[in-house]
Amino acid sequence: MLTITKQQARQFILAKQGLIGAYRFVGKDGAYDYVRQAGCIQFDPVDVCGKNAELTLQSRVKGFKKTMLQELLYTDRKLVDYADKELSIWPTEDWPYFSSYRNRSRELGDTFEGLEELKEQAIRYIKENGSVCSDTLPIEGEIFWHSSMHWSGNWHKKSQAARSVLEQLYTDGELIIHHKNGSRKYYDFAEKYLPVSVLHAENPCKDAEEFLRWRVLRRIGAVGLLWDKNSTAFLGINLNAEKRKKILADLSELGQVYPIMVEEMKTPFYYRSEDDSLMREILSNQADLKPRMSFIAPLDPLMYIEPLSWKKEAEGLETPWADALRGALAYMGELYTYEQIMGMNGACYRVCFTDVWDYSCTDAFVAYDYATPLYSAVGYDFRMVERLGKQERKAERQAIMEGIQRGRPVLAINLRVAPEWGVITGYTDNGNRGRESRMPYGDKRGTINTRKYNE
Repeated sequence: MLTITKQQARQFILAKQGLIGAYRFVGKDGAYDYVRQAGCIQFDPVDVCGKNAELTLQSRVKGFKKTMLQELLYTDRKLVDYADKELSIWPTEDWPYFSSYRNRSRELGDTFEGLEELKEQAIRYIKENGSVCSDTLPIEGEIFWHSSMHWSGNWHKKSQAARSVLEQLYTDGELIIHHKNGSRKYYDFAEKYLPVSVLHAENPCKDAEEFLRWRVLRRIGAVGLLWDKNSTAFLGINLNAEKRKKILADLSELGQVYPIMVEEMKTPFYYRSEDDSLMREILSNQADLKPRMSFIAPLDPLMYIEPLSWKKEAEGLETPWADALRGALAYMGELYTYEQIMGMNGACYRVCFTDVWDYSCTDAFVAYDYATPLYSAVGYDFRMVERLGKQERKAERQAIMEGIQRGRPVLAINLRVAPEWGVITGYTDNGNRGRESRMPYGDKRGTINTRKYNE
């Protein structure tokens, strides 16, 4: 097996990403070509100096403007918003591959009492009135509902009925996002905007295993070079080590990827066979490697290789709530290990089964109450709040600021599209913006913002 240097690995990844040398992606067509290469780019509504998808394209596409992405999504319909690596943007041509997602959504939807009647009501209204959002759909009240594929709704209490039924029809594939007004999503029928040849095409993958291979191959293409280890590059794909090894072996045997070693690393890496000419250019010093400065978005596909830079101590921290609490206690000068936290709350002994695959199974709050015994063990009372009304949010923001002023940080979850726990350690703008806090050991899974308390 060929072995390359770390420098050559870096050069290959940057060249594949279009982040070094002359611009490979130009204008609106270039933006579309990059999304096709990456398979998907992750969506995040946080907008400080641009949303994640916009920043991802701006760093690679010469002459990129935000309007280009909007046109590709909502005018040209060459891209769609849908789940993949969390909520993502991907080529419309890939719609047939995700039929199992839509089937799973319908199966879960059938389990929610009263949802079918609401779906019929929503469909009638949209047929008569066109695109709607949850505020303009005349459905009142709440129902028990949660999404089959992303963090929306509630597992243990009711959710707003109008939003729930629209998101259910969206994940079913009946609706797509017609447009957005800020972060507000408006929905309309998929059949009005997607070609019949795409909308009703058979899934090219004959079974679940072939679909997994396709997705892994896609993620390798998103980065350029991926190793045979757990990685955020595989987020949203149900993989364990054994299954991952088999898929990589199958892809190698099929000639779709090539294995390669990187100096001083024991784990093999893989790149797509279609990129072999680029690899040869790197190895023969013929590639265009002229330096270029780019600003990389927090959820950029380049960051999928982040585990390569994690310190060894960060490995194995699969329950971010426990690690966020450990970080908060350390901030207050009370030192516990991650293992102690997991042991004191009992989460390390948990066995959890759900009717369908659940993104949140690694979260310590699923199925059991871990918070009460843990906070009791470390000598603190606690209070949990969620989905507050406007006036309640104002009061809670004040409580957060007062807590921080007393040196007590706040744990929070689901503040970005990625549903991870983190710690609020400071604030600016009179509490309208929180200060990010990195978890000790460089584990960035604890990064947060305070949108939950500001909406």
